[in-house]
Amino acid sequence: MLFSNWLANHTKNQPKTHLRSFAILFVFLFLFTFQFTFQNIPQKVMASSQRQYTEVVINEFLPTPTSPGIEWIELYNPTDTLLDISGYMLDDIPNGGSSPYKFPAGTVIQPKSYLLVTKNESGITLNTDGDSVRLLNPIGEEIDNYTYTSSNYDVSYGRMPDGGILWTTYTYPTPGAPNGVVPQPSDLQRKILLAEVYYNPYSNRNDEFVMLYNPTTYTIDISLWRISNNKTSCIIPDGFHIGAKSAIYITKNATSFLSDMGFYPSLESTDSTPKVNNTQGTWPTFANSKGVVLLTDKYGNIIDCLVYGSEIYNGSGWLGGPAPALPSGQVQKRNKSELTGEYIDTNTSSDWTSLRQYVVGQSDFPQPSYTYTGEIVPFISPENAFDAIANELDNAKSTIYLNLYQFDNWFLAEKIFSAQLNRSVKVKALFEGGPVGWNFTNEPESVYLEKKGAYKGAYTEKLIASRIVAYGGEVRFLTTNGTAGIKDRYTYDHAKYAIIDNKTLILGSENWKDTGIPKLSSYGNRGWGIIVRNEEVAEYFVKVFESDFNPLMADSFPFTPSHIKYGNPPSYFRPETEVMQGKYKPLQSLTLKTITGTFKVTPVLSPDHTLYEHSSLIGAINNAKKEIVIELAQLDMDWRPRKGESVPNLYLEALIQAAKRGVKVRIILDPTFSSEASPDIDNYDLASYINYLAQTQKLDMKAKLVYLQGTEKIHNKGMIIDDYLTLVSSLNWGRGSVTSNREVGVLIENIELASYYKIAFEYDWNQTSFNVDENAHNDTLKEEKSQLAQIATCLIMLMPVVIIAVMLIVFIIKKREDDRTSLQRTEVTKHTVTTHTTKKQIAPSTHTDTSSHTITQPQASINPNITQPHCGQSTPYPNTLYSNQPPPPTDYSERSTTISQVTYPYLPPTSEALKSIQSNATQENEKEKREESRRKASELIGLAKATIIEKANRGIDVSSADAQLSVANKFMINGDYQNASKMAVKAMSLAMEAERRASAHAQTKNIQAKESEETKEKIIEKKKIEVKKPYLTEPDEDFGEEEIPETSKDEETSIQKMLLQIKKAKDAIHKLRVSGGNTDQAEKILALAESFAKDGNTDKAIKYAQKAENIASQIQIEKEIEIKEEKKEEIPSLTKIDKKDKDKRADGKRTCPKCNMELQQNWVGCPYCKTRLDTSNKDEIRTRLESTKSMLSLMEKLGEDVSDARSKLNLAESFLRLGENDKALDYIIKAETYLNEKNSRGV
Repeated sequence: MLFSNWLANHTKNQPKTHLRSFAILFVFLFLFTFQFTFQNIPQKVMASSQRQYTEVVINEFLPTPTSPGIEWIELYNPTDTLLDISGYMLDDIPNGGSSPYKFPAGTVIQPKSYLLVTKNESGITLNTDGDSVRLLNPIGEEIDNYTYTSSNYDVSYGRMPDGGILWTTYTYPTPGAPNGVVPQPSDLQRKILLAEVYYNPYSNRNDEFVMLYNPTTYTIDISLWRISNNKTSCIIPDGFHIGAKSAIYITKNATSFLSDMGFYPSLESTDSTPKVNNTQGTWPTFANSKGVVLLTDKYGNIIDCLVYGSEIYNGSGWLGGPAPALPSGQVQKRNKSELTGEYIDTNTSSDWTSLRQYVVGQSDFPQPSYTYTGEIVPFISPENAFDAIANELDNAKSTIYLNLYQFDNWFLAEKIFSAQLNRSVKVKALFEGGPVGWNFTNEPESVYLEKKGAYKGAYTEKLIASRIVAYGGEVRFLTTNGTAGIKDRYTYDHAKYAIIDNKTLILGSENWKDTGIPKLSSYGNRGWGIIVRNEEVAEYFVKVFESDFNPLMADSFPFTPSHIKYGNPPSYFRPETEVMQGKYKPLQSLTLKTITGTFKVTPVLSPDHTLYEHSSLIGAINNAKKEIVIELAQLDMDWRPRKGESVPNLYLEALIQAAKRGVKVRIILDPTFSSEASPDIDNYDLASYINYLAQTQKLDMKAKLVYLQGTEKIHNKGMIIDDYLTLVSSLNWGRGSVTSNREVGVLIENIELASYYKIAFEYDWNQTSFNVDENAHNDTLKEEKSQLAQIATCLIMLMPVVIIAVMLIVFIIKKREDDRTSLQRTEVTKHTVTTHTTKKQIAPSTHTDTSSHTITQPQASINPNITQPHCGQSTPYPNTLYSNQPPPPTDYSERSTTISQVTYPYLPPTSEALKSIQSNATQENEKEKREESRRKASELIGLAKATIIEKANRGIDVSSADAQLSVANKFMINGDYQNASKMAVKAMSLAMEAERRASAHAQTKNIQAKESEETKEKIIEKKKIEVKKPYLTEPDEDFGEEEIPETSKDEETSIQKMLLQIKKAKDAIHKLRVSGGNTDQAEKILALAESFAKDGNTDKAIKYAQKAENIASQIQIEKEIEIKEEKKEEIPSLTKIDKKDKDKRADGKRTCPKCNMELQQNWVGCPYCKTRLDTSNKDEIRTRLESTKSMLSLMEKLGEDVSDARSKLNLAESFLRLGENDKALDYIIKAETYLNEKNSRGV
């Protein structure tokens, strides 16, 4: 109040002078208020320096670092001169806490520079829940301070900017560097990569990990870098470096990591072992289905990034959509360039997407090549494989390393025992823990005898393992343990190799079994093997062996004598030491020999190298120039996983492309193998497909199914390219072998070596092969052909209806046209008569049409409602002639506004009007036709939709019909009603077909469900089928589950046909057995047929029974040819039967006219003296054969599948060449019956 009175008085008396004084006073008060305000702002945000900044200041400090970090205080010289701070002191809260720290003499700070003081130097400990930081001059006066009330880990307090009056917090502290300016990583630091991420470990495992890789040639500091999931992060310790061309693993739990990877990581988060240093912070647990993995430096700059699953990420370090999420146990691994061997880095999902399945613990060896001059020993099974391997084992001096899928050859095992006992050779062996068809679990002797095939080989291998361990060796099994969360790295350890003295590699396609490496060369599998005598090559495979054998890996289980599965076999078990013999005649030209020369050897490992596109197998095929020959046990048409979408077989695609380049391709396949992913697609189907492709595309490419008489099967996995490059391996060409098995092989460049294996291939190529029908290349094409035939049938049935409908529409349109013409003529006549008879006065008026023509038209004074008969009918018709309005237009005038329709009605139409009427009529016809098509298409689509919905509601799979309906709707939208109708009819056909298949499927399942075990046995006994599950001696892959047949139109007929075919096959096999032939091959296929019969799959049972019959018949023919050649005698001609024989035949008996031995009535030959009892004329049979062939050719031209008839005629021709006319005639009659049945169905 006093101030205001004073101000009023002074401004009144001396307005100018005191106004100036008032302004000065106001400025003073403002400055005072400003200083007071800043002194009272909360200290968390800013604080007064309480001094002019002409001296050193506290610039930044870190009160709460993450362990093992350390507290520090940063001083800053804001001046342009050097400051000496000798004797200055740092302290925390006054009169408490730590003792002050005094700077020693000579302590200076350069202009605009920093001085960092750590807790280790000063001894000052700052409290996490609040404290003060003070700077005192030498006489103890406080020249700077800052007080805080709380703190967070790794968050600093600092001025903003350096030396400024404002304080703030920094998430990324900058000790000894400018505040608020985040340093950027160097170019070298930006090259550090995330190379592997394991975010979905097996259950009960706690070993998520990341692998960082330094691709540069420099050591790089990665101190305080972070691994983050964008929420939490672990911090790499301070002072940590990553070496040049080196990798480090960082995991959550090092102990679990060790059991899965076989070595300790560089860092861990949970401190599970003192052997591994710890990270700071918290491990960023990654989600299984989606997420982001970030690698950042200590300032938060993103160095690298991985986005996977359905994660949406818009930050830096990643471009485009995420990489696909992986299932449990698989590692997301960055791809490498085949050419440079370096990781690919485009910051996209393509860097991380691969067909290979990187299961945790799998190896990733490089693929070098070794060129040397020395020795190589090739060998072939069954010719000389045993001798080749036995010689190397006998010469072993120090070590024998074995990695084998199966090992039950006791004779080779004795060689190893001898090396251990007599020469103190160290033996290590790694065996597959679960080969297909083998059971390692010890069982009672009764179970063993009942299922001997499943246990004999496994128990023999266990006995061999027990001896090796007893004699000082080591044996481990690659296995899985689901209850312990342990899974093996490879689906199968399918390798077959040995390393002798770290100098010699033995490798091949055959397991060390009696069939794979037979002691005698008269029986066994067809396979290739090789002995490479080179230390570099051997050393490479030693590293591979040690990686797989690694005792630290959880899936590497040691042989334990007391273990029920991987220990000693049952006490009652004794190995079979009988030497297997057969009828195979080994090639004399394939003797065991040592080839000396220059070789280039390239290892091939699966899954490490098998998907390389520029090297390895695919690269070799792509580089072929002249010829590729391949002999395989198995070749899949495509690579289909157990779940998910199938992909093309990249090897087969490469072969097809090679053939298209003009390379000659020949493929030998075993006739008994089925696809590893789909048992219904076997080598027969694959060969049919290849030959069909070659025939239709004019390719020099052919596949054969070859049976080598006297052998077990073709088990080879070999290839020769351009007569100089040879592949010897354990690798089947299926998806499992290529992507998830451990397989080994070598590619070797040497002409002499290739020629050795080429001899064996050419011999096999020229042996007995099964006829392959090129027109039935796979079941899919047959099904498509059947569907197209059904659709065509439906369309043909609809054609008469469509034609009648069109004719009816044309008739209706023409009738309406005639009626309109007659009506117009009647109107003209009527109006003309009326005009001449009327006496009324008519006033003129005008009427303007749409063409702007003015036409005079009479005005009527007569009542327009008067009606009169029309065209002689009694129906009233309005009189429009004298109406006040223009006459109502006819149908034509409604559709056209031309002047011709607006003329006086009593005038005859002009020529232009007639043309217009005709044009309109044509347009109307077209429109009505189109409308009719649209209506028809709409009705058909509606009917198809209702049918599909009805089937889908009943649980029937109508996806194919629904897709076809979508096509129909697209045609409908585009106005193509004709094609819309066709597609709708096709959709209905597919829906009905799906219903029929579902009904057959359900019927089959109901029959199986209703039958009890007792009922099944009675039915089996009644049908006289010996039902048993087949046991294959050595299937290389899991055959999977059998599929239920898709269709069965007549169950009883199919079963009868199946029983008849199985009986025929059994008869043929029995006949072959009586004659002393080898029935193993046919019996195996018959066992498959009987298995399918038990499961109710009649189609497959018939198919395999036919194969078994054909195999037995062909082997019978070959055996008889062989007997003829050995005895060098002609088949006797028809022997005249004397009276004595006739008397015996009258008594119901029959004797041979040559040796007088008693014969059965149905025999056509004597088994004692080999006399043929021929009763037919050979020329007549030949004529009949040619006639049947002509009929078959005609039906083939009509597009019919007559492959069964062709195979029967081939057998007939073979029998005819042998002189067995009765058999030939029998098969001709069978073929004719088959063709007549086809013809009777409308061909």
